Amino acid sequence: MYLQGSVHGIGVRFLLDTGATVTMIARGVCERMAPGDRPRLYEVTGNVYVQMGNH
Repeated sequence: MYLQGSVHGIGVRFLLDTGATVTMIARGVCERMAPGDRPRLYEVTGNVYVQMGNH
């Protein structure tokens, strides 16, 4: 399920995943934010796995 929303006034389409332990946004969304509104970024040292489709 996708939901329309916004992050600091920038329109985004969210994928609703009730089992997610991490929230990610596209780099372009972050780059469009005012420098003072950008979230603190953290280096990811593990693996991120993506499941696409209805399995």
